[in-house]
Amino acid sequence: MNTLIGVTGTGTEVGKTALAAACLIWGQKKGFKTAYHKPVQCGLSPLPDGLGQGGDADWIQAKLGLTLAYRTSVVLAMPASPHLAAEKEGLSLHPFSLAADTLSLVRDYDFTVVEGAGGAAVPFGRDGWGILDLPLPNLAWVVACRPGLGTVHQTRTTLDWMAQRGARIAGFAFCRTDAQPSELEDDNRKVLQDLTGLPCLGILPHSLHWSGSHSLPESERQMWFEAMDAGLSAALT
Repeated sequence: MNTLIGVTGTGTEVGKTALAAACLIWGQKKGFKTAYHKPVQCGLSPLPDGLGQGGDADWIQAKLGLTLAYRTSVVLAMPASPHLAAEKEGLSLHPFSLAADTLSLVRDYDFTVVEGAGGAAVPFGRDGWGILDLPLPNLAWVVACRPGLGTVHQTRTTLDWMAQRGARIAGFAFCRTDAQPSELEDDNRKVLQDLTGLPCLGILPHSLHWSGSHSLPESERQMWFEAMDAGLSAALT
């Protein structure tokens, strides 16, 4: 098995990195040799346990530990769209070089998760190319989205746009940011499945420790695994 999945989202701060972590937990618990790739990281934030500043790959490493491989190809200081963040540093991003880093992991690992930057349509260059344009054969996308108000429009338009670009979409997943589910969650899930023809692969529960200062405890890893197991198993195996 050399499975490659992509995690993108309907926008910024919708739970992409948490969903990527949940997918990695799923891969580990299924017994796969797992790896994570963030092609472009824009902006840095404080890491847990006083580990300084870092990006999504550093955050996942701090939360999940050293039992999988982590890679970031380009780190940009500005928290902005990759095309602008790269311009600010005099850089030009190239889809083939970014994809080559992903494929080097795919060759060595059973299960690789690649995470985009911002929403699915965010440009990496002024001509509009983005994460969907990386030449990555057999990649299946999982789309992170909010479960509550506004998600029907945001998720439907994201999924429709991705389909028009020829993306292979495994499905979407709701990422809760509160302990209590939104009263709209169940209907939103049904409406999106009916209108897009794509499955909801899982509903990621709120984690008490994901934003905290310590690694993710086994109880919450198991909770995330169970939330995504049926959906990912049906879509990817």
